[in-house]
Parts: sequence; structure tokens; C-alpha cells
Amino acid sequence: MNDQSPSNPAQGQPAAEAATDAANSILQRRRLLRAVGATGAIAGVGLPFSAHATSRPHCVKSTKKYHATASSVGSMIGSVTGTTPPVAGFRCSHYTSAGNWGTGWTNGKGRSVTYHSCANPGAADVDKMKFWVVFELGNPGAGTAKDRTCVDIINSYSTSDEAVWLTALFNANKRSPFTYTPSNVVDLYNNKNPLMGGMTQSGLSAKALMLFRDYLSDL
Repeated sequence: MNDQSPSNPAQGQPAAEAATDAANSILQRRRLLRAVGATGAIAGVGLPFSAHATSRPHCVKSTKKYHATASSVGSMIGSVTGTTPPVAGFRCSHYTSAGNWGTGWTNGKGRSVTYHSCANPGAADVDKMKFWVVFELGNPGAGTAKDRTCVDIINSYSTSDEAVWLTALFNANKRSPFTYTPSNVVDLYNNKNPLMGGMTQSGLSAKALMLFRDYLSDL
């Protein structure tokens, strides 16, 4: 062939065709991004933060203040601006002292959580609640982390995932304002989205755990 049209040296195709392909590629990417945005299929979307309001509470990590937004969970990057008081979660160790507990604390599902049942090493074994009971799970069987008593987790496994969840639950009872209610914390553990009628949402628990560990529980 005697085609004299300028060619793209990288692709070996006429420049006009290359320009058209590039434009189509950009358009396709834009369409995909719009589609992704419409379906909410981006990292962290769907996390039911009460912090979506304009005057939303924000969390503290070191000396920086981060808004508790869904995008913060996905990217671990948050806004450093905010007008409301920061939500600073207490450490796990805070709840090993009886004097730091209040009254009327629950898991939000009708189950009472107290210092005696959840953090007191001197409590009788029969009084010590197990993690799976507090978080409304089925019996996982002996020997698993979820079968440990909350007392054991708080005092001996204070950096475990289970300790993070318990700390978030205790913070939800003690701190006001707090991003979640006790019931919300339990729902999140079970991958249930409180703002979507308790609908199960894959990966929700893992994202919430990141938030509680790095922003709120401050272990």
C-alpha cells in the first residue's frame, strides 16, 4: 500500500486514527467512572457514618484531625478541617479501670455490658461475658478468639482485633458525640449497614475495623 498519512511510531497506525482511539479511551474511562460513582462501588462507600452532615464530628489521630468519612476508611486520608469538637476514642487500657465505666451501657441489642462482666479479672468465670455473646454471634466453638471472654481480651489481648471492636463499643457508650451507637458497632462487625436497614454489605467489617483501630480506638 502507498499510504502517505502520518503514522504513530509507537503503534504503527495513522495519527488521525490514534487521536480518535485516544479520545474514545478517555470517554470510556469517564463513562466508567460515572458508572462506578452511580453504583457506589468505590472503596469505603456505604459506611454509615453519622458524620456526613456539614457539622460532622471528626476523629483525632496524633495531632491531626480527620473527618470520619467513608473515603477516609478507603484511603486512610481525611480532611484536616472541622468545626465541631473532635471525637477522640479512649484506648483499650482505659477500660481496665472500674472508675472509667459508666452505668446503663449495652451492646445496643438489649444486652448489658458492665465492668464486672467485660473487664474485671476478679469476676467469677460464670459472670464473664464472651466476645461472641456481646457481638450477637453464633457459638464459634472453644479455642477461637471469639470464644474468649471480654475480660481476657481487654486485659491480655489489648491489641487484637477483638479488643478494637470492644473498645469501639465501649467508646460508643461513653463518648458523646461518637460516630456510631453501640448497636451500629455490633452491626458493622456483622457487615450490616445501619443506614441501609441492616442490609448485609461485604467488606464493611474490615473497613470499620481500620477506622476504629487507626482513628478512634487509638490502641
